Amino acid sequence: MITKLKNRYINSKFFAFLQSNSTKIFCLLCFLSSNLFLISYLFPIDRPIIGHDFQYHYLRVEAVKYNIENHDLFSGIDYIYFGGAGYAGFAYPEIFLYIPALLRISGMGIGESMAVFLCLCSVFSYCFMFVFLKNVSGSPVCGTIGAVLYVLSAYRLDNIITRFALGEILAYVFWPLILYGLYDFIFGEFKKPYIIGFGFVGMLLSHSISTALALGLSILVSLIFIRRIIQERRKLPKLFVTAGCAVMLTAYYWLPLLELLFSCEMSVKKTAYHTLDFVIPFTGLFRENMHNGIAGLRFPIFLLCVPRVFLTRSSPASKSYLQDENTKKRSSILIAADTFMIIGILLAIMSTTLMPWNVLSKCLDFMQFPWRFFAPASVLIIIAGTIYIFYISEFTKAPKKAMLLITAVSVLIAFVHIDISGVGHAEPFDTDHYSDFTETYHIGAGEWLPRAAQGDGLNIVRSMGDNVLLNGNKKLLCERENGTLNFELNGSENADFAILPYVWYKGYEARDMSGNVLNVAMSDNGLVQVDLRGANGTITVEHKPTPLRIAAYCISAVSIIALLTAAVIFRRRRKREFKSV
Repeated sequence: MITKLKNRYINSKFFAFLQSNSTKIFCLLCFLSSNLFLISYLFPIDRPIIGHDFQYHYLRVEAVKYNIENHDLFSGIDYIYFGGAGYAGFAYPEIFLYIPALLRISGMGIGESMAVFLCLCSVFSYCFMFVFLKNVSGSPVCGTIGAVLYVLSAYRLDNIITRFALGEILAYVFWPLILYGLYDFIFGEFKKPYIIGFGFVGMLLSHSISTALALGLSILVSLIFIRRIIQERRKLPKLFVTAGCAVMLTAYYWLPLLELLFSCEMSVKKTAYHTLDFVIPFTGLFRENMHNGIAGLRFPIFLLCVPRVFLTRSSPASKSYLQDENTKKRSSILIAADTFMIIGILLAIMSTTLMPWNVLSKCLDFMQFPWRFFAPASVLIIIAGTIYIFYISEFTKAPKKAMLLITAVSVLIAFVHIDISGVGHAEPFDTDHYSDFTETYHIGAGEWLPRAAQGDGLNIVRSMGDNVLLNGNKKLLCERENGTLNFELNGSENADFAILPYVWYKGYEARDMSGNVLNVAMSDNGLVQVDLRGANGTITVEHKPTPLRIAAYCISAVSIIALLTAAVIFRRRRKREFKSV
């Protein structure tokens, strides 16, 4: 009886389906295991997850929501900050924050919308790494191993649960695309240049410091393989066109940013955080906790380099994969993996006291924290280690077992790490949490404030409320809505100037009742100051996008339309060619 049931089960269609699709099923299980594990820590949805910068990033989302609701998408100033005084929110890319902001508008709570957004970041980080390694190796098993290791890596987890560094969390989505495009440029046929282009566009619109690191890494790898690049210089025109497209697509962000940077002395020019203050000892790379709750890269990630020992030129595993029909491709993959491993280890060491940071800080102080090298270091080591593990598991004919084992071990290590670090949740936020003006002053170090507004300027704004200060001391009631302010100037006021409850940014214009244009400047305290000499009646002050900002938006808009048009034309041409064959 038992034998009959067993035979019936073995011969069943369901069992046949499991056998023929076992790889896909196991890959799906690994995907669910790693991502559901993280999701369990991002909820409960009614209590927002917290970290070092959580107040600022929740406020950024609320600022985008506020701008959408007020149909104010192009001024560049977020007036939810400082009780209506405004902050240059566009200095930090906001395009991806439209996702949680729209979820907020749809009725989701503050914590719930952010939890969903972080889940999406994890899923896309996993998927892009999977696509990269699957396409390079030709195996979904290799893609799954790398994706699991990537999404559960220590520094990425710290960015979520300890630092709440939203920009770097988003940057992790695009690291695989940049490295995939770089690999394709150097070792492949570079048939899909849009991959590296999309990667850099996404990275720049996520986190500018990570973009600088990615650009530096790309230049370094290109220099290492400069001879190969010169030999295949036919790829260079594609690269230059892709770079040009990326520059134009993102012009709406970086052009106004440069204008802002040079409009006055910004606090970002004298950062509050200096790399010399955050250099870690070499042993810190392997610790579970360092200062500020940041873990090192930890010992397990360096163990990914060990399998390389079993892939020496004379080893059986090496001989096995080099005898494959794709010998040249596999050799290139191994060369890339070795390069990535070496650079990754060197970048990890770069964050330690072994390096002369008293010299390096002069050109790398923009990083603020040397352990920001952990991001590219961990990505490179994970990619290299994944390729080593995959080839060895392929030689031993146990790739699926290796995939399942690594997933289980990775989840266990991540569980221990998160348990030690701890996940904080704030008390439930009300939907009108930021209607309390005292909650709108969370701006971190305030890098994109005029330096003059730091300290006294913000204190003056707190005390002004909906008033202007005539000659810097006499209060006069005004009406303001976002970037538009009105106040009535009586003849008896005899005021030479008025200080407004706005932080100064380029673009403010003022007129009196007769239409006379009034001079607008920055006060000694970094606020908007209007010259009232010769003015009369109602004074109207407005903030308008600068000509350069308008031009930047036009460049990006035209670029998007041109690329979409080119894509449609190319697609139609390919269809006609396919039909004619």
